[in-house]
Amino acid sequence: MNDLRPAHDLRVRDVMNPSVVVVTADCTSRHVVDVITEFGVSGVPVVRDDDRVIGMISEADLLPSLQPAGAAALGPADTGTAAGREPDTGTVARHGTRTGTATRHGTHADTAGALMTAPPVTVTAGAPVSTAAGLMQRHGVKRLPVLDDDTGILVGIVTVRDLLRGALRSDEAIERELLDELLVNGLRRGDEGVTGTVQDGVVTLAGSAPQRDVMAAIRIASGLDGVYGVVDTISAPGTLTVSAVPPAAAVPPVSFVVSEPAPDESERDPATDAG
Repeated sequence: MNDLRPAHDLRVRDVMNPSVVVVTADCTSRHVVDVITEFGVSGVPVVRDDDRVIGMISEADLLPSLQPAGAAALGPADTGTAAGREPDTGTVARHGTRTGTATRHGTHADTAGALMTAPPVTVTAGAPVSTAAGLMQRHGVKRLPVLDDDTGILVGIVTVRDLLRGALRSDEAIERELLDELLVNGLRRGDEGVTGTVQDGVVTLAGSAPQRDVMAAIRIASGLDGVYGVVDTISAPGTLTVSAVPPAAAVPPVSFVVSEPAPDESERDPATDAG
């Protein structure tokens, strides 16, 4: 049985969620509450129009908007959030100002830009997951906006749960999901089609399938959390597998025993018989 293992060279892009719910700086606190409630998260990045992250706003950041004027200020807000995931659609869901009059409480500003924690703690997509884990631990946060390595544009979000699920996932859990996905996608039918095993995060695909199914199986295996590599040993339908035949056993030598024929009765020596 394989125990949980470290991430080694796993990158943030391998475990992040590419679907991000964001708000703009002019979004009201009431609308931010609606957004985080609707999507089941406890904090979202605040972005400019060009998708550059300028801050994070969490449930804790929203608390000052509930206080009456003159109330004691809260301490630094926790920029981390619950380790949930936004809907996995690979998109950035942008939420701007809702039409209507903003509600203000006392002297507190009531926009995401005024309430957010800035500058935000971020990580690049190409960074090792160990870097993301260190940032989370050092800054006391539970999620990080993920930026493109070259452009700095927001490309995803990564949470504590994402790191644990992707980097510390057991082979048994990966293999169960792999077989289920192969079955659901029609690539495995009982003992026929494509199957697979997992060892140390590397998937080995086996069985018999046409090339289009082979490519589909590789895509499925590569997309599973915790997979470091895929080995394809799938054969095409009708391919004969020839096994090496061991050499025939050596034939033992045959011994021949040659005995002299008995003498003819006519040639017998009377003297010998008498003796």
